[in-house]
Amino acid sequence: SKSADLIVLTDGNQADWVVSYIAALAGNKAVLKIENQFQGDTPPVIFLEPPVNESGKKQNHEFFEGYANQILLSGRPAVATDSIQQAEALAKRLEEEVGPGVLLTAKTVTEPWAKELLKDPDAYIKSNQPAWLVYSPTLKSGADISIPNYFSDRHIKRLNSSNVNRTR
Repeated sequence: SKSADLIVLTDGNQADWVVSYIAALAGNKAVLKIENQFQGDTPPVIFLEPPVNESGKKQNHEFFEGYANQILLSGRPAVATDSIQQAEALAKRLEEEVGPGVLLTAKTVTEPWAKELLKDPDAYIKSNQPAWLVYSPTLKSGADISIPNYFSDRHIKRLNSSNVNRTR
């Protein structure tokens, strides 16, 4: 049987259970874990969930309009959503009312600017100064925006909450 002399897990996205599993596989070999203790100051997080009407159906249109207006009033919002259609609609309104920003979805991820953003998010943001960020689970690929207080608010709409602290 073959075994590795050294395993290095470098992605900050690794779940604790994955690291523990790999450590268990190491058997009697030495394991060194270095935990990222950085907490940093992060903007407030607002989870968006549409209200349910009397018949149990979610009222998405009214919900979207109401929260779109709230998002438009944010200083410099970062918005996560799992709906490409809503991301595009919100980005269009933000572009018209606030100015240029970033829409990162599966549709835009292959664009040269998106590759630049994903390669070095902080450098891209410092260089381009987007007024807003709307993103889909595409950003879950490991991009970490660590400029303190750049985004004033984070709005999360029906998205796995593991993306919540990817923007600071």
